[in-house]
Amino acid sequence: MKVDDINIGDLVRVWGWEELVVVLDIYFDLSEQEWCLDAYGLESRQMNEGLSFDLEEIKVVSRAA
Repeated sequence: MKVDDINIGDLVRVWGWEELVVVLDIYFDLSEQEWCLDAYGLESRQMNEGLSFDLEEIKVVSRAA
């Protein structure tokens, strides 16, 4: 999977986190040299900011319209 395969608004499962999240933003963190996302957890109803990830850890469950 490439970063271009993930869109803002997608519902994704990120392995290692216990819930499905909605992607709010995707960006490259220059200081950490890795891709990060901001997401909203559906079960916890919490904002998660600056979550770093390896693209193999992400599965898109449904696409934004």
